[in-house]
Amino acid sequence: MRLKHVKQAQRALVVALREEVLVLPVIDGNAEDGSSTAWLNARKELRRQVLEGNPLRFLTWDVVTGSMFVGNRAYIDHELAYLMQRPDWKSGWEGVIQEDPAGDPKPYKRYKRSSGNRIHQAYHLCRFQAETGLPVSRFPLIVEFGGGYGSLCRLVHKLGFRGRYILFDLPEFSALQKYYLGSLNMPLVERGAPASGKPGILCTSDPDLIGSVTRQQAQTGLFVATWSLSETELAFRKRFMTLPAVDAAGAFLIAYQRDFGGIDNPRFFDAWRETKPAVHWVHSEIAHMPGNYYLFGTVATS
Repeated sequence: MRLKHVKQAQRALVVALREEVLVLPVIDGNAEDGSSTAWLNARKELRRQVLEGNPLRFLTWDVVTGSMFVGNRAYIDHELAYLMQRPDWKSGWEGVIQEDPAGDPKPYKRYKRSSGNRIHQAYHLCRFQAETGLPVSRFPLIVEFGGGYGSLCRLVHKLGFRGRYILFDLPEFSALQKYYLGSLNMPLVERGAPASGKPGILCTSDPDLIGSVTRQQAQTGLFVATWSLSETELAFRKRFMTLPAVDAAGAFLIAYQRDFGGIDNPRFFDAWRETKPAVHWVHSEIAHMPGNYYLFGTVATS
C-alpha cells in the first residue's frame, strides 16, 4: 500500500475514533457499568485526550500508561527470562513479543524489540498454557473483560487464534480498541450477535451482546480478565459473572490483586470458585508480584 493511502487510512481511523467518543453520553457520578471513581476519572481523561491529543501516540498518554501499559517495571525482567528459557522461545514467543508500532509504544529497556506491556501479557498467556496444557489458539471463542487498548487480543491472534474474540470494556476504551486493532488491520466485525459464531473481533460495551452468547457456545470458550474484574465494583461484577459467557466458560484466565478500593479480592474469588466444583482450578500468588494472583481454570471434557 502506498504511503499516501496508509496516511489516509490512519486519518480515517482517527476521525472514526473521535466521532465515536463525541457521541457518548455524558459521564455522571452514578455510572451503572461498574466504574469506580478512579475509572470514572480515567474515562473522562481518555475522552479529553482522544479529542485534544494525538491518537497516533496514545501509548504515551498518562491515562493509558498509568492504567494499562506496564512499561519498564522491574518484574518484567523475570517474565522475559521465563519466556526466553522456554523450549519454544525461538519457534514461538520470540516472534510473538515483537512490538507493533501503532500508538508509539515505549521499547523495553532490556529488549528493545518488544515493550514491557507485550512481554507482561505474553507471560500471562504462556503461564496459562504451561499450567493447563491448553494453547489459547485452540478455543473457538474468547471473551475478554476489560481489554485495555486491545494488546492481549493482538497477542492471541499472533499465537494463531482465528475464532470469535469479544472484548467487553468501558465505551471509551472500546473505541480505543477499535482504533488500535484497526490500525493493525485486525479482523474487526461490526456490532452483531456473538451467538452467530462468526470469526473476528467484536469490541463492545453492551452487556446484552455478551449475554447473547449461549451456554453451549461458552462451554468451548475461554474467559479472560487480567486485573479487570478485581477493579470493578462488586454489584456489577457479580451480575456480569452470571452471564453464560462467564458462568459456563470452558476455561478461565484471571489475574487479580489482593485489594482494590477496600474489596477483599481473594475472599471474593475463593467464594466464586466454590460455586464451580466442576472446574479444575490452579490458584497461585505471582511470586515476582507479591499481592497479585493467577486463577486458571479448566473444565474436563468427556
